[in-house]
Amino acid sequence: MAAAIVLKSLKKTDIEKRMTLPSKSLKCFPPLSGDQHMVDFAVRDECGRVWKFRIYTRKRNQKYRKPVLTKGWREFVCSKQLCVGDRVAFYMDKEDPSSYIYEQCTFLTEKGKTQVFVFFTAMTICTVAFSLVYVEIKNWAVGKIPSTQELKQAWSEWEVRCLVVLSLVLQLLLILSAYARQRYKGRFLPYVAAIVWSIYLAADWVATLSMTTILRSTFAEESAVVVLWVPFLLWHLGSPANITAYSLEDNELWLRHFLGLVSNGVEAVYIYIKFRTGSAPIYGSLYVLDLMVVTLLVGGILKYAERIVALRSASSEQLRNDLYSVAKRSQHNSNGRGMIRTGLYESSRTVKNEMDRDPQVTFLREAQESFEIFRPLFLDLQFEVSNKYHEDRVFLRNKPAEQAFRMVNIELQFLYDLFYTKNPIQHRYCQLNAFLRGFYIFSTLSALIVFTTRNNIGGTSKRVLSKADITVTYLLLAGATSLDAFAALLHLRSYWTMIRFGKLHK
Repeated sequence: MAAAIVLKSLKKTDIEKRMTLPSKSLKCFPPLSGDQHMVDFAVRDECGRVWKFRIYTRKRNQKYRKPVLTKGWREFVCSKQLCVGDRVAFYMDKEDPSSYIYEQCTFLTEKGKTQVFVFFTAMTICTVAFSLVYVEIKNWAVGKIPSTQELKQAWSEWEVRCLVVLSLVLQLLLILSAYARQRYKGRFLPYVAAIVWSIYLAADWVATLSMTTILRSTFAEESAVVVLWVPFLLWHLGSPANITAYSLEDNELWLRHFLGLVSNGVEAVYIYIKFRTGSAPIYGSLYVLDLMVVTLLVGGILKYAERIVALRSASSEQLRNDLYSVAKRSQHNSNGRGMIRTGLYESSRTVKNEMDRDPQVTFLREAQESFEIFRPLFLDLQFEVSNKYHEDRVFLRNKPAEQAFRMVNIELQFLYDLFYTKNPIQHRYCQLNAFLRGFYIFSTLSALIVFTTRNNIGGTSKRVLSKADITVTYLLLAGATSLDAFAALLHLRSYWTMIRFGKLHK
């Protein structure tokens, strides 16, 4: 147990010069004897590293001593990369009053929170506004440009179909381009990166534009299938599992995607209510179309939320918080075992014999453990590695050159997955991930079976619907099922799954 001594939001002076402490907290620190006006003490941070600070007070004024942290504080600020608005806390261990604990609670001030919320809200509104502007300009151009009535009618009928199919095609291209970006190492890499970036941005924009176009359009006989198309646009906004972010900045903008989920989710529900039709209910006022659309809507919202969780978990603040929580848990569960690096201690899993395992799986586990050891490097945090692991994991002296380069390559794969894919959260919540994969495939397969076997959808006979609308619907249903099955296959063949189940795919 620990009692809080100081809990303070840092100001500019605290960052640039020295940290001022409340006068009432002075009695909790080591006492000043006689005429002393300074005293040194040690503090242990979240990773277990010990820092030495000096408290300095006024020499003469005993009533208003104004204690400040001087020696060691600036080095500490630079190492932790503290900023104005960060909140820090010092605790005193109740079991050992001479022991002090530091904890960083990095979050924005209320003013900063308001500014960030306004910024993200404005960006989300701008995205929707651009889509609405496109629709209005398109309607104006169709009305002004001289053309035959047949041409205008054809454009009105095929616009939504083309946008929805284009959104599906972009999802397929996004999967392929993400794989190419990760594997390609040729001289055309900048062009490949530019293509991936363009597809990444276009995929989200086309899905949002399709929903806005549907919302601003009028449908009659084909309204039943249009209602079926909308949930798949949410699925597309959820992005494939092998690319949730293009750059590290995308992870920091996870709140923008959350607001996008709210706005697009509300828009999808409104479209469903607006164009909902029905024939004979199957129970009360419940129609077959309701069952199909609701399950697909729930799947689309869950898939979109899954992407947001992946982005948030890969943000720098969340990664640091996870590292600190792991450090506390690792030290608590170490039971006196040796330290691997600062904030990471040996556990029963680390030290147990692995001779009975597949050597290749053991090699993957070693690569993952090395990745965990060097994780603070990717967050610009300082750490120390124990001598026992320094030679094996830093210099890899016990491995041939080929195995050493292969281990580094696997570690980079883990790093790529951590920042840009859904693999880490799918591995962390393995049971939930298995349930979601099954739910996605079940919802699309059931909708495909119902749409294939029934002659009446939402009060509209399939004979009345155009062949183009039926074809687009089949493409969306089959495409969603195939993409989710492919994503599940990729997850089963990933390094994370091999390590978890201890089996290497031949």
